[in-house]
Amino acid sequence: MLNVFLPAAAGFIARDFGFRALFFSAAAINILALVFVKRTGKDRLLHFDIKKALKNTEGVRTLNMLEGIFEGILWTAVPLATISFITAEVDYGLFFSYLGLFGALAAVVLARMSDRLKRRTLFIYPTVMLLGISTILAAFSNTLILWAIANAAIAFIWALVAPFQVAVVLDKSKNLVDAMASREFFMNLGRVMGGFAAIVSLILFGLSEYSLVAAGITMFLYVHVLHTKKLYPKHIAR
Repeated sequence: MLNVFLPAAAGFIARDFGFRALFFSAAAINILALVFVKRTGKDRLLHFDIKKALKNTEGVRTLNMLEGIFEGILWTAVPLATISFITAEVDYGLFFSYLGLFGALAAVVLARMSDRLKRRTLFIYPTVMLLGISTILAAFSNTLILWAIANAAIAFIWALVAPFQVAVVLDKSKNLVDAMASREFFMNLGRVMGGFAAIVSLILFGLSEYSLVAAGITMFLYVHVLHTKKLYPKHIAR
């Protein structure tokens, strides 16, 4: 629910106190979180060998990379592109609160569906494909209404898909700690690549949203890799 309220709050802070106050507040929150973790999390530290972690997650590393590229593009392109439709601080914040609302609605839907979903592939294949299609359509949204509809669809579907993408990694990994360490390594690498792609799109075409086409393609590749690697063979598909 924080994704629903915090963007709007950030918009009001930026309008009334300026962006310096907003960035200072964001930095302060992160510093407080870091201090809290350092003081309370000493007994919860997880140790891993990155080389071993990468070896134990063979088969899902490409999926993690593709997922990271998708996130990197959207995290960079959507905020940049939204500025071309909305310039007022409060309205900008409210737009992302609006997107957060669709993510929250997806969480409610997923909670009701989870007990009924027995086979992951029956859900993840079509929804990931739909996420790719929605993302590509967003790239060509030339009005605020179309941009808002396309991004609401992305936010909703993405929130539905994300838990299953984590589940795929955990299903096919030998060790939970190794799985999450390897996942973060490849996702962060992909995020850097995705963010770079969005910036290149902005420089070359003057529009960062064109990189959303590449983001959509990564989701098609995700389904292709998931299928070709036969991570869920038909006779034991989950």
